[in-house]
Amino acid sequence: MHYDKSDNKKSIYIALVRFYHLTTIYICFTIITMKRCAFLILSFALLFFPSLGKADLCAYLDKSTFDKAYDILSKTTDYIEYCPLCDDATAKRHTIQQLTFMQPDDNTYEIYINNTPVDIAYIYIDEKNLGVEADCVEIYNIPDIIDILNVPPPINR
Repeated sequence: MHYDKSDNKKSIYIALVRFYHLTTIYICFTIITMKRCAFLILSFALLFFPSLGKADLCAYLDKSTFDKAYDILSKTTDYIEYCPLCDDATAKRHTIQQLTFMQPDDNTYEIYINNTPVDIAYIYIDEKNLGVEADCVEIYNIPDIIDILNVPPPINR
């Protein structure tokens, strides 16, 4: 039998190609499995901890909605935070010590109360939902008006 160096190079090349393909298949399988695992973990977390799934219904506002909401908030000293969709669905009264806003881009505004971003869909002023009052069209399954008689006094946020 005759030994040829080119046969040896071919064998090495074929072995490397096979190794590459097996590695690629392994990596793809691992990534797909990890995505499935991450999906299952996230689904489990949202199922058993629904407050993690609190949606930003009206956290990012257009100019018109922002102007209305900011104007209403600037005329009051306290507000009620109530999220009926959250795990802890109790109304909490807060004092407004600082009212600011951020503009992440040219068409989007965020309102901050006491250095914390707020979603106006969960803010109530004098029992009325601020999101509804400011015409945030994305609100659903949130009451327009709540009974504020049983809400405890303001707490600092």
